[in-house]
Amino acid sequence: MQGISMFLCGGFTRLGQIASDNGDAALASRYGIAAASMIFIFTSTFGATWLTVPWLYPAEIFPLAVRAKGNALGVVGWSIGNGWLSLLLPVCFEHIHEKTYYLFVSSPLLARADT
Repeated sequence: MQGISMFLCGGFTRLGQIASDNGDAALASRYGIAAASMIFIFTSTFGATWLTVPWLYPAEIFPLAVRAKGNALGVVGWSIGNGWLSLLLPVCFEHIHEKTYYLFVSSPLLARADT
């Protein structure tokens, strides 16, 4: 679901840019709404699936004596990843524009291939 929503978001964004370049603001707005909806679908799916990993998984795998520290390390790792992503995304969008979304298409597919 995450990969599909990112793929569609990239497509709707590109179609919106084309419509905007052609002077059709109403069509560009509809494509923009569709692209934003795909972001919400991605975020909802991510929150229900992968977001649980850094918060719950460390608490399950570490022994009781170090569970709090292990869970803290999981959350710190998640926070560092979010920080890097926040710094990297503006650069990606500046250079490869809507194709940035296609990077996120591959990540859930690669994670799925590992299982």
